[in-house]
Amino acid sequence: MSDCKPTREVYICFLDDNIVYPLHKFFKAGFKHVFIIERTALGWTMLDPNRYELRFVPLPVTYRTYMMTEYLEQNPTASVIQLEICNHQQSFYPTMGLMSCVGVVKYCLGVRWPLVLTPWQLWTKLLKSNAPHIKVINSWLAIDGSGTKT
Repeated sequence: MSDCKPTREVYICFLDDNIVYPLHKFFKAGFKHVFIIERTALGWTMLDPNRYELRFVPLPVTYRTYMMTEYLEQNPTASVIQLEICNHQQSFYPTMGLMSCVGVVKYCLGVRWPLVLTPWQLWTKLLKSNAPHIKVINSWLAIDGSGTKT
């Protein structure tokens, strides 16, 4: 990774979604919805592009608090990728298409991956990413039915 500062600390969270929608049976279990939790100067914020609205929520913890341990304990079926994102100067505009949780997350990350359409594809692409401004710091795959990390 290049020597670029400042960086953003971003957590990409993948969950199951209990709501039935077109094509939901084709999505991988545990990877039906994706949203972002980011550490900001004033604390932690969540950007959740759900079916009804684009929610931007400040979370009730301070900047110095490491909240992901508690989040993962409270959400054992969540899979999370921790990223460090450098600022970049590449012009990037959203592409034409449906607005989805994956599309919003890709735009927030500053990547143009036109064939990444589902949360599972985003998970695998991020783990194999060669984007120069994105560095994977850590990842947690959800607990399966037996109660162990997969």
